[in-house]
Amino acid sequence: MTRIPLHNANNIPLQAPLIPDPFVPYECPGNRSLNAICQGDAAILTQYLENTPFTLASDRFLVYVSDFTNCRKAPFMDAGIVIPVRFGKREGGYFLFEYEDNDAAIAAGRDLWGYPKKFGEIELTEHEDGATANVARHGIPLISIECRFDGVETEPLKTTPHLNIHIQPAPDGTILNKRVIARDTSPDFRMTSCRWGSANVKLGALHTDPLSPLGPVRVLAANYVVGDFFATEQNGWGKTIADLIVSGAPIEGNVE
Repeated sequence: MTRIPLHNANNIPLQAPLIPDPFVPYECPGNRSLNAICQGDAAILTQYLENTPFTLASDRFLVYVSDFTNCRKAPFMDAGIVIPVRFGKREGGYFLFEYEDNDAAIAAGRDLWGYPKKFGEIELTEHEDGATANVARHGIPLISIECRFDGVETEPLKTTPHLNIHIQPAPDGTILNKRVIARDTSPDFRMTSCRWGSANVKLGALHTDPLSPLGPVRVLAANYVVGDFFATEQNGWGKTIADLIVSGAPIEGNVE
């Protein structure tokens, strides 16, 4: 009789877990990212934050697409929109929207750290004089970036540490636990190249994915970064910096 290999994992199904356990450490050599730094309407950006504990830190925001397909633990493409926020004395980046194309990576980001990942179709293509990226969901285009490597630069945007809202639903449909998690893998990233240029960004929308209110998008500049990504034992895990709801009870004034 064939013996079934079983696991004692931190996620389900226990006999065949979706998320590799432990998920950290992991790495992605040759990680590629196209990052468009945009300027938006502060009033619109603030509206997106109304049901969060964060306040807006800038009217600039990031639209990006990143290639993690060289990650052996869970290869995936990643894309999203990140805005700079404040939480107490901290500043970091809050993901308004995020998309990936591997269910293991989606589940890991959502379950472990509160990234708002959804499934999307994502592509990133490098050309001799530029790069293009496209993101679609259910066949509807949501993000398009076209960058020309003409040397246009702008001031970098602070989007780390990532400040995520991690929610554990209760079986009765209420919220069991809600917390703010900080995570920052950037100290371990090893950049090999960075090319700047001008860019165009277009945003679409679904009724479940309202990206288009951020447009029309004014792009200040974009960069195409290649390097080796590492999620190490030291920096790859997240840290709870505030509990907002514990066992169904709201917690007041719990901010580091």
